[in-house]
Amino acid sequence: MLIENQRHGYDEMKKRLHISLFGRLRITCDGRVITACESSKAQELFCYLLLHSRRSHARERIASLLWEEQCTTAQAKAYLRKALWQLQQSFAPYPDLLDAGLLEVNAEWIKLNPIDALSVDVAALAEVDTRMTGIAGQDLATHQADAIRDIVDQYNGELLENWSHDWCLVEREFYKEIYLRLMFKLMAYCEASGCFECGIAYGKTILRYDCACEHAHRMLMRLYYHYGARTDAIRQYARCADLLRRELDIAPSPKTTALYEQIKSDALTISRADVVLPPSIQQLSSHIHFLKTDLLHVQEQVEQTISRFDLELRQLHGGMHDLFNRSSG
Repeated sequence: MLIENQRHGYDEMKKRLHISLFGRLRITCDGRVITACESSKAQELFCYLLLHSRRSHARERIASLLWEEQCTTAQAKAYLRKALWQLQQSFAPYPDLLDAGLLEVNAEWIKLNPIDALSVDVAALAEVDTRMTGIAGQDLATHQADAIRDIVDQYNGELLENWSHDWCLVEREFYKEIYLRLMFKLMAYCEASGCFECGIAYGKTILRYDCACEHAHRMLMRLYYHYGARTDAIRQYARCADLLRRELDIAPSPKTTALYEQIKSDALTISRADVVLPPSIQQLSSHIHFLKTDLLHVQEQVEQTISRFDLELRQLHGGMHDLFNRSSG
């Protein structure tokens, strides 16, 4: 590639392959959409490897995961070989990506590496979430809030929206929880910094993904009130009560009702305690997800050790067999 400016050229080359998994799958390289990989199974294999990069995957396990429900083990392995070939053909026009170690394939294992030239929206979202862990929304610095805004803007829909594979459903929920957690931080930041209108917009977005989230309704009620829209805050309580009744057949919590009474009597004041995010099941879900990843890594290390031991045992057996034949002769 010709480079007009060496520094600028390096930065441009560093992230050549951009992959978006939020909404619909989109793969671009050097600004051009890669469409050669038209096989749905090759795409599924690639996305699975992307979401579980940095570690090796036993070929037999992936074949079983992606195909075995529809065919025999032998057929599943054959389909995996075909999908791998299709995947490699898709990147054949970009040999430098393959030379950089994007895909590692051998007789037993498959691995996709997060090379410098690769950027993936889901990885970027998780990285920002990790950096913001332990920082309450109202305590965010301006540059931190800007970083969150930039990354949530890339959330163009839930992970691989039209896919219904079991493994994909689990990952979809995981990344949606990260997205919502960051959106709650932005809401709290907007309330604490007086950007009430922006906070209201974030709250409405959260409710599109989880309409019965009582915490989001409460935050919206406060934001409306401090924005000077007291009647909108009261209407938000009514919407919350209606949704909770229709979706879950429950009434608003005492905390939500108390907030409503404060707003109705025009007695609400801003309190830092109001904008602290409560411990959520989302944090527990993230912890479980990473534990699962660690366990899978340990499982693969055990499988690799067993495979090596089995190979060495077969070689030892073969050597002893040859020695026995020679001594007998």
